[in-house]
Amino acid sequence: MENNGIQKLQLNSTDVGDEGAKAIGELLKKNATLRIVELNNNMIDYSGFTGLAGALLENNTIRNLHLNNNYGGALGANALAKGLEGNKSLRELHLHGNSIGDEGARALVSGLSAHKGKIALLDLGNNSITSKGAFHVAEYVKKSKSLLWLNLYMNDIGDEGAEQIAAALKENRTLPTIDLGGNNIHASGAAALAPVFKDNNVVTTLELGYNPIGPDGAKALAEVLKFHGNVKTLKLDRSKGC
Repeated sequence: MENNGIQKLQLNSTDVGDEGAKAIGELLKKNATLRIVELNNNMIDYSGFTGLAGALLENNTIRNLHLNNNYGGALGANALAKGLEGNKSLRELHLHGNSIGDEGARALVSGLSAHKGKIALLDLGNNSITSKGAFHVAEYVKKSKSLLWLNLYMNDIGDEGAEQIAAALKENRTLPTIDLGGNNIHASGAAALAPVFKDNNVVTTLELGYNPIGPDGAKALAEVLKFHGNVKTLKLDRSKGC
């Protein structure tokens, strides 16, 4: 039986570091079989991200890139953004826990907006993103016709950020799963999200756990979702005051 080449490369928690990431980047420039690359928990910094970004410019077969819990920061996100601009194949980008911040979110969204492929999954959880970064993510959500899963878990977008995401969901008609857990969203943020579901029948899973939405926020959501929307799973675990 012929081996047509490795399609999935897993090197999680192996101390790959920047030099290893750069080497993998060089490999990707020449490889046409790899579809999934996982480099989670590897202390990869800006220079490693830059090496991988260069590979994205030349590789158009990779589908999923996992870089969770590294040290990318805003500079790493900016480097990846440039790589995304010239890439057509990537479908999933996992950047959970990279401290990209608001500036990194802005840069990344710029690259994603120019990306000629169809991003279906975007994981930006635990990245120190506030309402400023949420604004840029929301603008991307408004325009995206391919995004199926957005993770902003454990950031700090607050009520203002929740309002921006709510405005985006009024225009987006493709995103079924969104995670806003642990974002310091209060009752007013939940109340801003609730009316969206009077017209949006696409969202089926909404995570709002670990947010202090209180009884007023829970009531606002319940009153709308009782009769409207298509939400099948609503997670409010450890939402203070519920």
